[in-house]
Amino acid sequence: MKQITPQHGLTKPRSWFAVFQAHGGYWPPIIGVVCVVLTLLSVASYWSADRYDRLGVVAQAQLFDRRLTKDNKGNDKQYFVTFLFDANGRTIQRERSVPEQVYALAGRRAAHEIRYLPDQPDKFETYVGQVRHDAIVLQTVSGLAGLMGVVLLWVFGSRTNRAILARKYGYRTGATVTTIRQRQKKARSNRAGYLTWITDDGVKGKSLYHPLSKLQSIGKDGRINVYVRKGHSVWEGDVGPAEIPDSSVPKIGR
Repeated sequence: MKQITPQHGLTKPRSWFAVFQAHGGYWPPIIGVVCVVLTLLSVASYWSADRYDRLGVVAQAQLFDRRLTKDNKGNDKQYFVTFLFDANGRTIQRERSVPEQVYALAGRRAAHEIRYLPDQPDKFETYVGQVRHDAIVLQTVSGLAGLMGVVLLWVFGSRTNRAILARKYGYRTGATVTTIRQRQKKARSNRAGYLTWITDDGVKGKSLYHPLSKLQSIGKDGRINVYVRKGHSVWEGDVGPAEIPDSSVPKIGR
């Protein structure tokens, strides 16, 4: 292969974890933390739901003073209703966020069944079974978050493994940059993008994200070094140079 000057600043192979992070590997740990938090909130909600089931008192509340908040686009965002009911000789009046159907009842000032805790009447379910429903929702979202974290771990891990194996066991060859694309519009100093290429023997590839200025310095039709293994190519600027000199073993034997 004709010698091509490396179009990057890497002087040694990047570690597996560095390449994993570059592929987006920071997402699975973040999602894992979210999953743990949601699980703890779900457990707390189930504990509260059990208290309501054992100790809760059902009462009829009067609904009034409903209000509606909207988002920046003018769409309905959240519904609020003021509840008025008697609990152990006390008159409780509190505003709560409610589902749309409860909000509709408040328009007719209808009576509505709620459930409160005798020792904490200020804390009440806006409909019987609300806390358990919230616990189930949290549990479901937590499970989905955990599943998403596992899937992303597998996806990003597989991509990382494939890139590292290409550097370690593939063959090094030249490639021609075919496109340089911007990821999204940002401030000029923070723009990022990726480049695509095709090798001299027809294998295509796509890089990780890099500062757009760095990629533009290579330029369309620029020449870069890539590693190829089993029809997959990876840019040397993504994984760093190989640990050993180019092998003399023909690529067909690898």
